[in-house]
Formats: sequence, structure tokens, C-alpha cells
Amino acid sequence: MSESQSPGQFSVVLTDTIPSDAVDLESCAAACNPHALPAALRGAHTAGVRASTLQCRNRSGDLVGLWPLGTSRPPPGLSILGGPLVPLYDLAGAPLLDAQQATAILSAMLAGLAEGLAPGRALLIRNLQTEGAVWDAFLALQRERVIAISTVETWDRAILDRSAAPTAELYGTQSLSSGTRKRLRAKRRALEDQGSLALVVHDSPEAVQPAFETFLALEAAGWKGRAGTALGQRPGDARYVVSVLRSMAETGRAFMLELRVGERTIGSGLFLRCSGEVFFWKTAYDETLAKESPGVLFDLMLTEWLYAQPWFRRLDTGSDASVDPASLIWKQRRPMANVVISLSPWSVQGRALVAGQKLRRWLKGLKRRVVSA
Repeated sequence: MSESQSPGQFSVVLTDTIPSDAVDLESCAAACNPHALPAALRGAHTAGVRASTLQCRNRSGDLVGLWPLGTSRPPPGLSILGGPLVPLYDLAGAPLLDAQQATAILSAMLAGLAEGLAPGRALLIRNLQTEGAVWDAFLALQRERVIAISTVETWDRAILDRSAAPTAELYGTQSLSSGTRKRLRAKRRALEDQGSLALVVHDSPEAVQPAFETFLALEAAGWKGRAGTALGQRPGDARYVVSVLRSMAETGRAFMLELRVGERTIGSGLFLRCSGEVFFWKTAYDETLAKESPGVLFDLMLTEWLYAQPWFRRLDTGSDASVDPASLIWKQRRPMANVVISLSPWSVQGRALVAGQKLRRWLKGLKRRVVSA
């Protein structure tokens, strides 16, 4: 454990321990990050994912900042910290910051890293929301030349904000054309001819486990299984995801939904909660029923279910840059980015990291073009 002091105001520590009072921070945080909650961190540790937490406390000892960070080494020879912990499966990389003092807290946390709490002089942060109070805090520190922010990749995520419409029915009317709604009603009737159509909720650790096995089978039977990228084909990744799900479900912050026709599951989704925000973690559907659009029907019934929950405020679809937000039924947008945070504007490590990340992105794009040619 390493510690840094900010005289008279904050103390900052980088440690492997999980703070027991992080739940108090969740309710007043400037932005949600479900992977920063204690239950998610416990689930990651159980699955063998090594993580450090950068913690900031005020003079009264209250936890006011929490940021899960892991060690990575891109490019070769450069050891840095970054977030989220498991980039392929984690949805957010931002710290939890008390909304009342977000910029001051972030400044103290980054100063602690710059003063020697972390290897290297740069952070690689993926899935960072580029609007709102946390992003404003980063920009404020950049204007003060405390840090330098370099953007590696940007995209828009589709989100559902409850404030966009007073009811799920009206939201559907605003989001989908009359012709699309008519076609989806016909598809729903076609499925209902095979059995009753229902959305089933699994929100306890005991219920999540068998539902997760059904999800794995559903995903493996589709194109991901044929491509060798299904979660069940990566045992370590599957162990991480289900461990986090079970741990989060113990505190009411994770659930799974299944779309069923009779007793047959034709769609499945994994969800994490942080305060009133829901993060859509993963989804799979029965591709033999593609003509009936089970994925779209699942999303519509999910919207109805969320509107029926009094705690619900917003759905984040968790999509990365490969997903066109226009392909989803939700029409609000959240700007996202993968960024490099240099802990000083003159950081050599930061410049090397930016160059390495851009080269990596170019090589991935080249590979996709060669494969599709």
C-alpha cells in the first residue's frame, strides 16, 4: 500500500483493499461506474483479477473518491496503470467522485499518482464518458496544465433516459416509426403462436448461476460460437463475469432477464446497477428465430420493464465503437472515448502510450479489412 497526503484537505492511497464504505459514495457520486462498487471488486478478486483501488478521503475520514485501476504494459517496456480492469468486458473506466468536490478530489488523486503511487507517468482509461461532472473535472485540470488528455478513440453510445418520455409506450411511439411498430407487433404475435411470451427476472445469486449457464448456451449456438468468441469458450472470462454477477446480485446491483416463449429461452441479458442507472452488460438471443427479431422484442420488453421500476433513471447500453447506435431502439446518446491521461503535460510515457494505442487500433482495422476482403 502506498499513500500520499494533500495537506489539510485529502489523503490518497493506492491499495489492494476494498473500502467497506464505498456504498456511501455511490449515492453522491458525480457519475456511475458499477465496476467501482465493492461487490464488483469482490467478484473480480474472487475470479483472480488483480486490481488496485485509488482511494481518496477527506479530513473527516470519509471516502470521497474511488478508482479501480489495473496494471498493463502497452507498448512493450512501459508499465502503467489503467482502467477499467477488464477492458473487453467492463463498461466504464471513470472514478467515483463526490459530486460536491469532483475537481478537487480528482486533482488530489492524480497528484498522488504523479508523486509516486503508480508506475509510469500516464494512465490509459477506456470507456470514459466525455460529458458531465467527471469529464468536466478532467478538462479543468487540463486547462490548469496539471494533466494532458489525449484521445485515442471516440464513439457514441445509445442510452435510454427516462426523462425522454413519461411512459414506455410513449417512448416507443417517439423512437420507432408506425411501420416498424406494426411489423414488430406481427412478429410478437408470431412468437406468441408458439407459446406465451414473457420476460423473466433473475436477481438472486442462486438464480443468476443457472440463468448464466442458459445464456452461455444461447450465445454458443450463435455466430459468436461459430467464430470462437463466445464467452463460454473463454473459461477465465466466463468465471470473471459470473463471479461479478453473483457478487453484485447479493447487494441488489445485478440481475439477468430472459425472454421466454413458453419454457424456451429465446433471449437473455446481463445487467449491472449503479444507483438508478442500469448498464446492459451482455446479450444473446436464439438466432434460429432471427425472422421474428427476438433481440428487438427483448429490448422493447426491457424498456417496458425498466419503466415499471420506480428506481430506474437511465439505461446505458455499454456498446463500444464497433456498434452503430442507430441500430438500437434507444435514441439518446452518450459520448464516449478511450483516452490517455498524462500526469504532466510533458510526459514522455504519455506520448509513447498514445502512439502505441493508435498503432494498435490501426493494426486491428487492417486485420478486419484483410479478413473481410
